[in-house]
Amino acid sequence: MKKQRKAGSKKYRCDHSGCEKSLGSQASLNTHKSQYHTGERTCPECQKTLPNAQVLSVHKRKDHTPEQTCPECQKTLPNAHVLSVHKSQYHSGDQTCPECHKVLSNTQALSVHKIQYHTPEQTCPGCQKALPNKKALSEHKSRYHTGEQTCPECQKSLPNAKALSDHRKQHRKQKFDDAQSSD
Repeated sequence: MKKQRKAGSKKYRCDHSGCEKSLGSQASLNTHKSQYHTGERTCPECQKTLPNAQVLSVHKRKDHTPEQTCPECQKTLPNAHVLSVHKSQYHSGDQTCPECHKVLSNTQALSVHKIQYHTPEQTCPGCQKALPNKKALSEHKSRYHTGEQTCPECQKSLPNAKALSDHRKQHRKQKFDDAQSSD
């Protein structure tokens, strides 16, 4: 252990190889060493080898707590850590998008919204068309780059889902017209 003065306060530097941590007291330094420089530890429940006592402690809290039930939605989750993440994502309350000010139901919904609507312009790899965001690209691909489609009513082959959708409108219109003329 090396004592080092810095701007009038004592600093206690960890002397463990490769560690640059400086702490404000001998007690803090001792606690640091007992948590981080203990050598490898083996989890008694799953026999996983972890680098030190601190990481083992976190591992046990995350991976070896019993199933938890979310008090908000009654969903069963595998452990306390997953419950904590679930609550922060799904039960965080309304979130407002900083870009368009749309109010979304939770953090997860906001994250999905941002990925869909606030991504940079996207270029379709199939036809090089520029689209305003990831959501528009996804919709474009699902309409125009689906491959050949067959009409279930007349077995006509159409080049993509959009063409099939338009074609099926013609069948519906024809049925409507036929029903009108038979009245």
